[in-house]
Amino acid sequence: MSDISEYLRLTNRILTGAKSKPEMEDFVVYKKRVPLVKLVDGKITEINLSQSAIKQIFWTGPATQYIGSWEPRTDACAYRTLNVDILRKYRIPQTRPMMLGNFFESLAIGSGVYSKTLGIPKNQRTGADLVDEGRIRDGVDRFNKLVQESGMMVNENNVQVEFKTPILDSDYPDIKVSFKGIGDLISPFKFRNLEYDMAVIDIKLTKDLNLTFQNPYKPWESFSWSAPEKMTHLQGITYSEGFNLPFLYLIFSYNGKEPYFSVVPVKTVISHPDDNEARLRSREVKQGIKSTIGILHHWNEEEWPKNKGPHCKRCPVSSCPMKEELDFI
Repeated sequence: MSDISEYLRLTNRILTGAKSKPEMEDFVVYKKRVPLVKLVDGKITEINLSQSAIKQIFWTGPATQYIGSWEPRTDACAYRTLNVDILRKYRIPQTRPMMLGNFFESLAIGSGVYSKTLGIPKNQRTGADLVDEGRIRDGVDRFNKLVQESGMMVNENNVQVEFKTPILDSDYPDIKVSFKGIGDLISPFKFRNLEYDMAVIDIKLTKDLNLTFQNPYKPWESFSWSAPEKMTHLQGITYSEGFNLPFLYLIFSYNGKEPYFSVVPVKTVISHPDDNEARLRSREVKQGIKSTIGILHHWNEEEWPKNKGPHCKRCPVSSCPMKEELDFI
């Protein structure tokens, strides 16, 4: 949804007095974000990378039978990247699971990384909380209990902490490149077999911690927290090296069934400096960052070409002519 579309929707509601069902996005407050690329006279002068931006272009997890590790995603589109991540003309709407996760983070530590969700719609007939809201609040209670049990610290000084690392690429010496990450929580964590004096902690919410399914065609659409080895852990690797600290996920479920939460530490060169797998991961990520810089430069040289496909149907760039050329059967 573009900012203009959102403005027109809200204005129409106010002028007509029409009653409409509240939408999840009505409860979201977005934070300003730095453009992925800075363009001056058609040339790239600056690139502001993040793990989420890289994952929009490449599949960064383990290979499946249909896509290799660090291969470009089939739905990666330069024109969408230009309009969404650079010019900021459009915004990819958050899905309901994303907004529920943001609501959980907002209750637990104050906000999400790029937005804050103040609430979720109530039951339209009774005004009561929906089942999901009650279960999410239960999850926040479990988080607060874990804070006490693990020695975590949660205050305004150690939540949503940012690092920014300069990247030197000899192939593009005239482009200023940096990699930025924002950690949910920088805190001690001592729980079960983990004894971290300080660690980067990322908080996640999922419907089902027992899920193991992975879409082999589009693995970036799967979140198999019961089989985390199938997932990408680019965030854990880059954040661990960016903060020079161990990294772990805290995943909480809200389906009312056990297990209610899971602790998933990520093996990195910071936590396991002598481990061959951790070293390989680090080298692959550095090469992947270089590949991302290269593909952004190539896209700009090609004037940000469009990638027509089934993904166009869900693309927020409503002005793209590819939406009018979709094939129907």
